[in-house]
Amino acid sequence: MESRLELQELQRKWSPPAELDTARPRPVGFTVAGRIVLVIACALLLGGPLAGVSLERIALRQAAEWRLLQQEGLVTEGQVTRISRAGEDSNQRSISYRFVAEGRTYGASATAAQPIWRNLKVGSPIAIRYLLSRPELNCPSYVTRRGMPVWLALVIAAIMGAGGAAVALVIRRQWRLLTEGRPAVARVTRLGREMHSSHSGNQGRKYYYEFVVLSGAIAKGQAGPTRRFPAVGNTLCVLYDPDSPARNAPYPFSLVRVSR
Repeated sequence: MESRLELQELQRKWSPPAELDTARPRPVGFTVAGRIVLVIACALLLGGPLAGVSLERIALRQAAEWRLLQQEGLVTEGQVTRISRAGEDSNQRSISYRFVAEGRTYGASATAAQPIWRNLKVGSPIAIRYLLSRPELNCPSYVTRRGMPVWLALVIAAIMGAGGAAVALVIRRQWRLLTEGRPAVARVTRLGREMHSSHSGNQGRKYYYEFVVLSGAIAKGQAGPTRRFPAVGNTLCVLYDPDSPARNAPYPFSLVRVSR
């Protein structure tokens, strides 16, 4: 009860930013970041199916070439010309080789697992399978699969489409809240634990807040993780959906703004 009364008193004395103290629906436009994110969302949504079709064609072509290589390929002796690490933490090595077919020398490379490359060195002989009509189509005879599987093309297309949809939902949420949302003053109640990423290091913290809605009920929300988080007890402006106060977010937004 005490918390509700304090929030109601804060709300009574508080004035929202001037651009929010207007009739709804508010005119809304994109920020610079919002335009960039919108372009990314459109590229993912439109590019996903296109990438899927293109990659599927590549996968089918590679599968056909592999079948041809297995059915009609000839085996000859080649020579290892280089062995290098395929990746920092990989047990595989990249092997370069050359071989002679129809009087011409061809060179290529392939990866090899530890049981294979540990028995090889520069100058070692290596069996190469190649297509007589297309010697540039070749691989070491130990290779059991070549090319991208068709299912991977579909997975990549699905991931791109899902990513575009997720970004579009973020834009839609901010747009809707700024258009129809009701402003309120919120008070930060606690901070989440510090979050880290193995790639980007410190990602900051989540913060949690509560505010009072028009009916007098207390609603809660959270934001982050962010490196610029407010201290516990600080106040901030939030926008919430009058029909569903659980849909709320701290203001200002990164992707949309009130048009003037």
